Amino acid sequence: YSLDLVFIIDQSLSMGRPVNPNDPLGQRYKSARYALDWLANNRLSRLALCPDAIHRIGVISFGSEVQIDLELGDTEIKPVTQPEWDEMLRDLEDKIQDRSMGGTNPAKSFDVAHEMLDRAAPLPSPIPRKRAIVLLTDGQPCITEACNDPSDQYYENYMQNLIDAGMLPNMQRL
Repeated sequence: YSLDLVFIIDQSLSMGRPVNPNDPLGQRYKSARYALDWLANNRLSRLALCPDAIHRIGVISFGSEVQIDLELGDTEIKPVTQPEWDEMLRDLEDKIQDRSMGGTNPAKSFDVAHEMLDRAAPLPSPIPRKRAIVLLTDGQPCITEACNDPSDQYYENYMQNLIDAGMLPNMQRL
């Protein structure tokens, strides 16, 4: 399969704050970088798993606001040689950085991810294409003072609103 993959990366203060960060090694943004290289290697390696696949990756960072780091339509992963890929990879990785973006409000990032997938032009390929959104976060949203509510009602309501709005179509309330 060819993949259209959109990473939504939590860049809130809790992820990278100077004291006790929840992601001290930056795995949230490094995982998107790793995915780029892994998908390219599916085409390039001697035992290529998907030599004819054309993958695309979009990357969205969020905190209190949303920022597109990589637009899906700008990242066709279809290298022919390793040196060609090495040059392309450096440019793409430079756009995926550690950021400090305030609170934790993923709702708008799901809207942006769906829009990104919808506006991506179809690619001529005999291989079927799959689409996925990957959320990388430390957990619960926090956009108002109510998020400090010890009853966790704030989180439950926030996530249920995302589900009800169709932003998380494959999730169910547990």
